[in-house]
This record gives sequence, C-alpha cells and structure tokens, in this order.
Amino acid sequence: MSTNAAKSALLNALHAIGEAHEFAVSGSLDLVLPGLRVEGVGEIGLPVAPDDARALIGVAERAPFGRGEETVVDPAVRSVWQIGPERVAFGNPKWKGLVTSVVRTVKEAFAIRRPIQARLYKLLVYETGSHFAAHKDSEKEDGMFATLVVYLPSRHAGGRLVVRHAGAEKAFDLDGQTSSYMLQYAAFYTDCEHEIEPLKDGFRVALVYNLLLANAKASVAAPEYSKQTAAVSAALARLFEDEAMERVAIGLQHEYSEAGLAPSRLKGADRPRFHALAQAAAERDYECSLALMTHYQVGEAEEDSLYGRASRGRGRRGWWGGWSGDWDDLDVDDEDLEGVEIAEVYEESWGLEHWVAVDGRPRDLSRMELSPDELVRDPKRELSYEQSVQGPTGNEGISVERWYRQAVVVLWPRSNYVDLLAREGPAFAVPALAAMIESSDDPSADPELLRFATAILDQWGRRLVYTSRTDDAVVIQMLDSLAHLTDAELAGRFIRQTVVDAVNAQTATGLLALCNRLGWTSCQDPLVEMVAAQAEPDRFPEVAGLVALLEELCVADGPMTEPRRSVCSAMMEAFARVAAALDDRSPTDWRNRPVLERRDVLAPTTIALRAIDRLDLFAGFVDRALADPERYDLRDVLVPAALALHAKDATLDADPAARRLRQHVVAELRAATASRPTEPTDWHQDVDLRHACADCLELAAFARDREAHVHRFKAGKERRRHLHQQISALKLDMTHVTEREGRPFTLVCTKTRDTYKRAVAQHEADLRSLQVLAVGGAAAQ
Repeated sequence: MSTNAAKSALLNALHAIGEAHEFAVSGSLDLVLPGLRVEGVGEIGLPVAPDDARALIGVAERAPFGRGEETVVDPAVRSVWQIGPERVAFGNPKWKGLVTSVVRTVKEAFAIRRPIQARLYKLLVYETGSHFAAHKDSEKEDGMFATLVVYLPSRHAGGRLVVRHAGAEKAFDLDGQTSSYMLQYAAFYTDCEHEIEPLKDGFRVALVYNLLLANAKASVAAPEYSKQTAAVSAALARLFEDEAMERVAIGLQHEYSEAGLAPSRLKGADRPRFHALAQAAAERDYECSLALMTHYQVGEAEEDSLYGRASRGRGRRGWWGGWSGDWDDLDVDDEDLEGVEIAEVYEESWGLEHWVAVDGRPRDLSRMELSPDELVRDPKRELSYEQSVQGPTGNEGISVERWYRQAVVVLWPRSNYVDLLAREGPAFAVPALAAMIESSDDPSADPELLRFATAILDQWGRRLVYTSRTDDAVVIQMLDSLAHLTDAELAGRFIRQTVVDAVNAQTATGLLALCNRLGWTSCQDPLVEMVAAQAEPDRFPEVAGLVALLEELCVADGPMTEPRRSVCSAMMEAFARVAAALDDRSPTDWRNRPVLERRDVLAPTTIALRAIDRLDLFAGFVDRALADPERYDLRDVLVPAALALHAKDATLDADPAARRLRQHVVAELRAATASRPTEPTDWHQDVDLRHACADCLELAAFARDREAHVHRFKAGKERRRHLHQQISALKLDMTHVTEREGRPFTLVCTKTRDTYKRAVAQHEADLRSLQVLAVGGAAAQ
C-alpha cells in the first residue's frame, strides 16, 4: 500500500469513530456545603470527621451485592456500609444546582444528547479495609445507564476507583491532600466493570446517584470502538512500513490554545480519536503525544488583492503593475490587510512544539521541525491563520508572513526516537541525551545511549552550529555526555569533527574533564589532530582561542601526570608548527587574523610550555616574532606580550628565549623614548594631495598654511561629503562641522594638535613600559 493510501485509510478509520466520548470520567468541584442530615445522626459537617463517620456506620447496614439471582452480603467481596435515600436530606438548596451542573458535565463527556437526571440511590461509608471487588452495576430502575458518585471531603488514604471497558482501563485516585477540602466525583456506564481498592486509612463518605434517561424506554451503552481502533492500529502500521516515514502528525478537528491542549480537554470527535490513537500506539510500542503545529509561510503579496485595498491611498500603480507609492501613504488598516493573498511562497516551514503526554503532563521536548509528508489531516478542514503584511524594502516588493496553527497527535515508533531527536540538531538532541544519561544507572553499558550519541554526531556534521556562545555550551554538554559513555572512539570523532571548530577556553573545560575520565593517552591523537588542523588551507583559525584552550589543558588545576604531560607536549609541538605555518602565509591572505591577536600568543604559550617543561619550543616563537615586525608590531604585540609575561612570572627571564624577547623590547623602547616629541610652532600640516579638484586644492592650501587655524567651505551636500572623506583619508588633524545657515551650508574646518598629543601619550606609555621591563629584568638577573 502506498503512503498516500495508508494516510487515507487512517483518516477513514478515525472518521468511523464518530463523536462519542468517554466510558468513565472524574473531576473535582469547589466546595458547596450540602447541609447533609441523616436520620438517627443529625447534621454532618464537612470535612467529615472520624467521629461523624463512626456515627454514620452506627446507623448503617452492610451493603449487599448481586450474585446471580441472589442478593448477598459477603465482606470478602464487598465491605462497605450503606444508608438508604429515604433517611438522607439536604438543607442547602444550592446542593441540587451543584448536582445538576455535575450531571451536565457528565452528559457532555458521554456525548448524551437526550435529557438525563440524577436520582440519589444510597449514602455509602467506607472505613479502613473497605473495598468492592470487580463487578458491574445492575440497572436498578428503568432508564438507568450510568452511576454517578459524589465523594464528600474527608481525610483518608487508598481506595482507588478502577473502571474497565473494552480492553481499556481508567484509574481515579480519590485520596491525597485535596480529598479533605474538595468535592470529587466519578461517573461510569453501568456496563463497565469497576472495583474499589481497599481503603488504607481513614473514612470516606460517598453519595451514589443513578443517572437515568428522561425516556425510560431508551437505552445507551458505553462507547466501544474495538473494530475502529484495530483499523487505526493497522493503518498506522502500514504507514510506518515505509522506511522514509519516521513519524506521523495527525491533525485534530478543533482549535486549541496552549493552555487548553490536554487529553481531558479535547472537544467533540477529537477525544475518542485521540484515545484510539493512544491505544493503538500502546499496542504497537509507539510514542504518542499531543502538540501544536505551526505552518509558516513567507511570500510576495498578490498584486490584485493588494491593489484593491491600497487604491484608497495616495500611492499609484506602476507601469510594471506593482505598487509604487510610499508604504506609509497607504490608507488601510489591519482589517483591510487580512485578505491580502500570497502570490508566490518563497519560504516555508512546519514546526511542532508545546508537547503534552498521553497522561496530560507536559513533555520536556523543544521545537521539532516537521516534514509536510509526515502530516495527515483532513483536506476538507480549512485552517485559520494569522498574517502580517510588510512594506517594500530595497528591491523587494510587499511581503506577506502567514502562520497556520493546528493541534496534532504525533506518533512514532520508539525505535525511531533517538534518530528523530538527533535529526533536530545538537541544541535539541544534546540536552535530551544528557537527561537520558542522568537517569541511567550505567550509561556506559547502555547501547541505546551510544546509538543516540552516534546519531547526534552523524547529524551534527551536516549542520553549521557555531554562531553563538550557546553553541559552546552545547559542545561542553556533549563532551560531558561522552565522558559518561566512556567510548574513546566516539569522543575522538567528536573532537576531530566538531571541537576543531570550537577551540576556546570554554570548550577546554569539557575536554579537560573528558581526558581525565577516558584517560589522556586515549585522547592524544584526536587532540593533536585538532591542533594541527588549524593550519589547514581552507580554515580560518582562531589563534587566540586555540592558545586559551592549550593553556587550560596544560596549566589548569589538576595533577600533571605523565600521560597528561605527554599529550600536552605533543599538542604544543603541533601548535609550534601551526604558528610557523600561519606566519608563513602572505600578509594579504584573507585568512590572516589582525596582528593584534598575536599579542595573546606569546605569554600564555610560554606559561603552558613551562608547565610541561618544554620551554625549548619557545625559541621558535621568539625567533619569528623578532624577525617579522610587520606581524609582530612592537607596541601592538611585543610590548603587551612582554608585560603580560613579566606579570605572570618574572622568573621566566632566566630562559634564554624569554630574556631575548624582553631585551629586544627594552632596546626598542629606549630608542623610541630617546627624545620627547616636539610641539609644533605653527599650524602647518603636510599634505599628499590625492585629487586635483578645486575643493581639494583649497583644502591642501589651508592645511599647508602656517597661520590659518580655521577655514570655511561654503558647499553643497555632495561637496561637503567629499571634503569629509579627504580629511579622513589624508589623516589631517582637523575637525569639520556643518554650519546650517544660509544656502548652501558651510563646512567649518578647525586644525588640532591631535597627532602631537598622540605622540606624547605614546611616549609616556613607552616610558612606563620601559620602567617595568628594564627594572624587572635587572631584578630577575
């Protein structure tokens, strides 16, 4: 059977279920005092006190039950006390209205369309040990089709009501803290088997009502859909026979908000259909949940539908047939724009979110993407939508965003679960893996967890994920999960495939924990390859991040064992080769990072090398730094590195390479500070003229003038902009302010001493650095 045929069969099976609802329901009510009076006892207060319950038992009789043609009393089968309705009265007139409201709720849940009424049958008192074995109620009077039980507030434990019908079972817990303060009720068809489990402690008082149809000759039975449910189950099985069909989402008929999406709140035919799907899922070992689906579309507005609404504005229809007026001029409101149609959809997505389990509890699942092939919904069911119309931007016309929403039942074979989660991407799947590992007694011995982790890596390799710090957190969480799984091969794959693109101090913490857990030796090859990969021709290396990672792994707290030292040594050797390869790249290579980043290399590299007793590698870094002043600028790189190195560990000057670096910086700074910058005596500025236009010639003449301090250019907007650009390009020491009086406006240029001030500031900074490094070096010696 084709997939489309299987979808049609599923829809037909669901449609055959009809509108009927539950075979048993329960609920709670705000407390209304019934004014209960019992002959021989008097008025009973709420919650029912133990003394009142004992008093009721004192005037009650053992409740019998039917056995064949006989009515017998046998505490082994039924142990409960009963009082007849003729001895019970209600003093509060509001009690009748409360019972009527409960009957109305039950009628809706049972999908009974004819009038029904409730008639008090008995008052029952349960004590510790009271119970009633599985049985079916007899129809005690004409028209009776169901039993309604209202439980009065009382403190007790146990006594669960269990109702079964057509292979399904519902259990209602009637104890707990709220049992002392709220009225509770349960109703079930008479042809349903039910039992009361033993009361473990306390007392329970219940009012039992017979529910009757107004027409005594009519009858109704609990809904039974075994054939339809079997058809639903078979259709689902046929759907999942298609290996490409990993999941199916079946649309519901009614609309639901997030607050209203729950199995107990489903409306009309949605409720029995959901129960049929849930039952079929349980039989076939499928996951089953409710969710809200959002179908999102973006497209270009349909011209005719827009023009009909926009024609009242001040815009006009262009020669190409499109809207050519100003969007802000459209004289339309939101209601007018609701009917704008989409001519062509150019972006579309389906998503599932707000998950609810079969038992009504929220599921801890994030948004999942949905394929339209996985959706099963009635083609006759038109979905309502919300939309937003956006004005034209740039070369794009007027666009329409549209959101369709529908509640769905989502099912998938449990064997597909981890593959579905993995397919949603790391941000979704990794937290799910972590949660499963946390709940496992022995994660390393669970093959399903290992399969899940493998599926995550399979999908991760196909996604671009490093766009924010959040991704680093996901990487660290994955590293932690891999540490718990203790699979060195999978961990190595993750390092080579993913961590290679996330080299920084944050992921280093996860790597450190992983290596300590799996053993440093087992992690050596992937870690060394991760470092070496930073010099690959098509990679844009994060040098500072790599250095921070290496520093964390080689210097961070923890024992420096021989395996750790050996791995760090191999990584630092690889990094030395990477640094040399990056320095050998052409200065114009697009992959080169700004020279400022190299200031973060020398000092932390030295500290890491010292921690593993490999300062011999540092000489190569220093040789390249001193031989390449273009990349390793004195003030941008060498001075900050020397100062940072000195601040971290002044005794490093004993190392020849570190001492050579400091001595080179000191000599350069002494030469640079030999004389103080001379303050200019006039306003002359040299100009390397780039244009020969009249404005540039006038600007150059002003710059070279030794006396002139301010000059005014009366010029239009474009000429003023050109002058701005030339002042910046020529790096002239002057400000420029537009004086907005008269036409055209005037550009006022004022010369400054900024170059001199910067030179003085640099001179003073050089002196401070020289004092630290020269004195520090002498102290170290």
